[in-house]
Amino acid sequence: MAEYAVDTGLTMDETVKLKGITDKIEAAVLDLAKAAGIYQTNNAGAAIESYAEAQSEWNSGISMMRDALNDKIGALNTITENYIATDQSGRGLFLR
Repeated sequence: MAEYAVDTGLTMDETVKLKGITDKIEAAVLDLAKAAGIYQTNNAGAAIESYAEAQSEWNSGISMMRDALNDKIGALNTITENYIATDQSGRGLFLR
């Protein structure tokens, strides 16, 4: 018979860490958007267009990263919830 255990406290801690990373990315994106706005206000011409294109690519990449992190947070929560439910269900079988 397999012997294993999952420390759900650790999986929940990792979820919090991933959420913290996502929040830091959000803050960095907001800071970058503010800096971009200042740059665009103080400059003109082709530099602005090139910068806007680069900013658009950056925003797309950040959005993909944010979505991936949120997917991982959701998956980790699902794994934890499934483990707890299965563990409780299995325990119930032996306590009848």
